Amino acid sequence: MKNILKSILLLSGLTLWVACEKDEEKAILNADAKVVSELSASSVVLEKTQSNTTALTVKWETKNFNILLKKSYSLEFVNGDKTKVLSVEHSPLEIKGKELNDYALAIGLAPEEATRIKVLVKALLSDQRSLVSEQSLTITPYPDALKPSEWSVVGAFTEGGWKEDRGIPFWNYEGDKLATYITLPGGNPEGREFKFVKNKKWDGSLGDDQNDGVVTAGDDNINKKVKTYLAGTYQVIFNPKDNTYQMNTPYSWGLVGDFNNWGNPLHNGTILPDKPMTYDGNTNTWVLKDMVLTQESGVKIRLNSSWSVNIGVDADDDTTNLEGAAKAGGKNIKLPAGTYDIVFSFNIENKGTYKIVRK
Repeated sequence: MKNILKSILLLSGLTLWVACEKDEEKAILNADAKVVSELSASSVVLEKTQSNTTALTVKWETKNFNILLKKSYSLEFVNGDKTKVLSVEHSPLEIKGKELNDYALAIGLAPEEATRIKVLVKALLSDQRSLVSEQSLTITPYPDALKPSEWSVVGAFTEGGWKEDRGIPFWNYEGDKLATYITLPGGNPEGREFKFVKNKKWDGSLGDDQNDGVVTAGDDNINKKVKTYLAGTYQVIFNPKDNTYQMNTPYSWGLVGDFNNWGNPLHNGTILPDKPMTYDGNTNTWVLKDMVLTQESGVKIRLNSSWSVNIGVDADDDTTNLEGAAKAGGKNIKLPAGTYDIVFSFNIENKGTYKIVRK
């Protein structure tokens, strides 16, 4: 008898639970229940220099839910059959430029082309049921990685020596012009010679044995002028349309800040030099590794140890970010004591990005 009574009670409880579940579904799925979303912009053109700035804000709310129910949400960016899904909790959601750019590329959007996509906000009620709000967004992403040109510099001083596939690549600079940066050694002048090669092949390599600023196939190395140059880093600008080139001397970026009294003389008259940055031709960036700060310091990046061109944070308030946009004349980057790797890239307008990694 006890077993029969237990069975009856168990079945009654199960019936009540199912009824509650059904009533709950009816309450949630009534005709007026909905999720409403809003985008801060209908069109976004993304720029790498604004990678750390909010590019898009998504807001949403649910309406006409008759009972309290724990809901979860997803945000989806849809381009054809490709979808990027994010689990989200609270509205509004701010999305940085770099994040939105990554999402756009992940769903197959072409860099530097405007593409219209769908943005879905879903209130997930169960594994099989959800309420959806759909918006349209036009995105123009930027390339996630720079691509070097087909031209490069090969010389005795490059990492691979005279190996044609180990040169320093040229990058797009301005119009038809390309640019790269080379560091000429001291000592034997012969070690400063170089040539231009295309597609990492010696066939059709360009030299300038006339020292007239024009490179020609079949000419000897670019040698006469550079033999007189001092050791140091130089910018090389090359126009493959007319085979002209020029070198600016000198050309090097360095770190300046509280750690070296901002390049000003100390009490004893000593001037501490800027910490030189090294050009990385594979990524078109300037790099300073293992920079040690013994105390909190403001820092900036400047050209040729001169204040005529100096780079700082492109921000109005927070200058403590370890990554973000940079611009000419920007604010000091504030760093606590520690050891850092610093990476900096820029364009011809002296705008760019910086990334600092604390070790």
